[in-house]
Amino acid sequence: VGAKRMEMTGPRNMTLFPSQNIFLNCAKEFMDKLCNLLHRKIFFPSQKIINGGSESLDMYAFTKGNAVVEKNGNVVGEMKEGSCFGEMAVLRVVTSQPLTLRADTMCDLQALSCWDLQELMTHYPAEKPRLLQAVAKMMREDLLEVSNLEVLSEVPLLSELPQGYLEKFDEVVSLKLARKDELILTKSDRSLILILLGKASLEVKGIPVQQLAEGDSYGETMALGLAQAPPDADVQLRVSDTSCLYLELSEQDFRDANFYKGFPALDELAGSVVESVGLRDKVLQRNPQLAHLQMTEEQFARLSSWCEEYVALSGQ
Repeated sequence: VGAKRMEMTGPRNMTLFPSQNIFLNCAKEFMDKLCNLLHRKIFFPSQKIINGGSESLDMYAFTKGNAVVEKNGNVVGEMKEGSCFGEMAVLRVVTSQPLTLRADTMCDLQALSCWDLQELMTHYPAEKPRLLQAVAKMMREDLLEVSNLEVLSEVPLLSELPQGYLEKFDEVVSLKLARKDELILTKSDRSLILILLGKASLEVKGIPVQQLAEGDSYGETMALGLAQAPPDADVQLRVSDTSCLYLELSEQDFRDANFYKGFPALDELAGSVVESVGLRDKVLQRNPQLAHLQMTEEQFARLSSWCEEYVALSGQ
């Protein structure tokens, strides 16, 4: 009855999905098939479309009607005809909805299921990175108060470089998005990874050994040429949260920025590597010759303060 009443107000055959930002760069054939997968949902006034805190894996577009957005029982926004929501949910970038969406009037919605989209992408594999990149840009817009250049300058090794190099890296750095259990780095990759949102797990031979979160970086020493992984190393970086938004500077990006040319920047870095907190003391404490001396805590602290770090590049 509700659907019949909606149809009486005029035709609702036009799909809104092709005009949404997430799908603007998708192939027409892909979009034609996607539109055939859409199904219709009708909601009556005061009925919940999305219940805050529940799982939702659908994307919706309003062909008719209005809805209010609620948080903790308070109205914080509204959705009108032509609006859409659920871009991140339908790609499984997020699975839990923090807000409640309640129909204010009778609402006629077009819905796309996560599982239908997933199946369609198996036949059009080139569309998956396009869609994830579109969502990554949406997520990055929520963090615009911090620029990529500022994020790069927070990496200890990069902060030692002249500003000109950081600006070159800013031009070539890539914004990427990966979902739970997807690999960010494989054992053959030589890239610098900077986590913007989410979490990733560093694995050695499949065993998690370190958790990376917002603000953490990994891979700078190898990407900069200051270290090399053993040939048999089996080290991977895998998403451990629902999703992970990150910046990547590959070895090729460093070459494109002329970073390796003549190695002048690497020479500047050679005396300024920042070691992990407490690493120097651990190395000294494990030395069998020093342990034999049985030094007092004060003597050991003096010895540690006299030590200096040196870095040698491959071939030096």
